[in-house]
Amino acid sequence: MADEIYTYSIIVRGSMNPPIHHPTWYLHVGLLNEDAVAVALQSNQFLCGTPISQFSTATMTIQCFPDNWTLQTTRRDSIGDAVSLTAELFDGKLPHTPVQAVGFNVAAHVNAGSGHIEALLGSLAPTNELGIDWFQNVGAGYTIVSEIPDCRIRIQIEPSLQVKGFLFLSLNFHYSLKKRDASSIFVDIGPVLKGRYLENLDFSDRVMSSIVKAIIERGQ
Repeated sequence: MADEIYTYSIIVRGSMNPPIHHPTWYLHVGLLNEDAVAVALQSNQFLCGTPISQFSTATMTIQCFPDNWTLQTTRRDSIGDAVSLTAELFDGKLPHTPVQAVGFNVAAHVNAGSGHIEALLGSLAPTNELGIDWFQNVGAGYTIVSEIPDCRIRIQIEPSLQVKGFLFLSLNFHYSLKKRDASSIFVDIGPVLKGRYLENLDFSDRVMSSIVKAIIERGQ
């Protein structure tokens, strides 16, 4: 049986300058140490230019495009460091970046106890209510959107395309950001990320466990 895969990411949307995001610049401003930068420079994923900058350390991957910056890790024990790096980068080192939005994401390819995920998800589809009950052998994916204070949550549920027979689950937390003051066009993302990510992780755990349990029971 294949291993379950969990990925955690932070996405910052706004006007970015990809060439700045070179591993040695992160070393120069104190965001990465020499060991991490040495790994990044030797990685076959290393790119640095106008359309994209990308590099990987032993624990995380950073990508920067003109309209967004992303940090991704598969290690849960690195999430705190990822949040701290992101906050210090945009609030401390690049405070005049016109940030428009920030999101925290948890994605997983998990074993839901059955190799027939498409059929199980299809059996939950409200085809009668939608007037399409003539469909046969229905497979389905679902997107659920909800709101909590200062945050919009988007949940995706669908068959995994990466691991056959697994379930793919994704939770995106899209935060509302406040300007630094009434006359400013800039925002601070650190207080939101640092204040909410543990809560969002716990929420993701509970939602994913609940969905997997429901799918397993459906397949019995």
